[in-house]
Amino acid sequence: QTRWYLEITTPQWDYLQDHIPDAFYVDCGLTYQGELADEISGLDHLEGKSVSILADGSPHPDRIVSGGKVRIDFEAGKVHVGLPYRSLMCPQTPETDARDGATLGRARNYGSGLIGVLGSVTGQYGPSPDKMYDIPALPEQYDAPVYPESRFVPFMPNCAHTPEGRVWFGQDKPLPFTISALVLDVDIQG
Repeated sequence: QTRWYLEITTPQWDYLQDHIPDAFYVDCGLTYQGELADEISGLDHLEGKSVSILADGSPHPDRIVSGGKVRIDFEAGKVHVGLPYRSLMCPQTPETDARDGATLGRARNYGSGLIGVLGSVTGQYGPSPDKMYDIPALPEQYDAPVYPESRFVPFMPNCAHTPEGRVWFGQDKPLPFTISALVLDVDIQG
């Protein structure tokens, strides 16, 4: 028997109006809202799958759905459960005119940088999708929500000295990560 599921996207999360417990960043997910609970059921469509969980605004370790339910480490009143997904972004390699000609095709390396984030909690950066570093954001206590911030985050891209000179950004947690600006110190061989 073939089953078809219809997914309805939630309105885009607005950091100016919404709270982190309302951020829905999972696929094929469901939301439990009610009395405090540490067991979330109704997940038959995700049976046997590893799922991401956001419990009262706090990211929770992934769980595997068994018997149509998952158990979380603490009681929560609003829980989003669904398939995890990873968002990735790689900006274009910056090119400029130097005194001795164009920089296209020259080896480059990034020194320090700043990521401007907007209403974000955490994210990742690195020289490739396989080598990413977390931008730390921890709640004040284990079962407390993390709060979105708009700020500049210093980082060291750790990219190789190559003509491609790529910097990658990503998010693999069920939380918002919006990049509003990117400032890089670029060293171009010449």
